[in-house]
Amino acid sequence: MSKKLEAPLSLSDCLCQICMEIFVEPVTLPCNHTLCNSCFQLTVEKASLCCPFCRRRVSSWARYNARRNTLINWELWEKIQKNYPKECERRINGQDLEEESK
Repeated sequence: MSKKLEAPLSLSDCLCQICMEIFVEPVTLPCNHTLCNSCFQLTVEKASLCCPFCRRRVSSWARYNARRNTLINWELWEKIQKNYPKECERRINGQDLEEESK
């Protein structure tokens, strides 16, 4: 396990910088930027195959990992689900932050 995954995860470490929600099926790009799989898929549909943060090309990496079904960072996803089960359930069920606070 990498040192980054061994350290405790704060909730802010688990937020996608695109949708500002907790990661669901996070994708960690070769440049080490992480985003939700759904945000990654939208980025791929609407833009070139580049990291939305640093613009590094990830086209070869994305094709290779898509064929091998290894886009998702499963180790990180399992840790997020373990540490933040309510937040994950809320996100998966499509609830937003305002609904949770009611």
